[in-house]
Amino acid sequence: MVRILKGEFGKIFISDYIITEVLTLSRVRTKSCECAKGIDELLRKKKEKKDIFFKLYIDQTILKETTEKFHKYCNSGFSYTDCSILVLMQMYSIDFLASFDSHFKELISIVP
Repeated sequence: MVRILKGEFGKIFISDYIITEVLTLSRVRTKSCECAKGIDELLRKKKEKKDIFFKLYIDQTILKETTEKFHKYCNSGFSYTDCSILVLMQMYSIDFLASFDSHFKELISIVP
């Protein structure tokens, strides 16, 4: 994460779907809102008056493409949110993904 925050892999993009998943999962796993609040604060941080995290929002076009990818990759273990990530990476020419999900490795470059 330190290398990512230093910008070694370029800009840091995060979708509204991922924000929802991260905040919800942190609340469920810790049984507290404090971790979720800390993550929310991190996502809002700025460096030299610029956002550190660039938020991407799922719209109707992305939903359509995500649904198509989901039908294609569902049996490979990809969730709907995973498929939205693939669509966003393609749309915004994002080269790397920070993820613990090993099934992404077959399709895209994962941050080491």
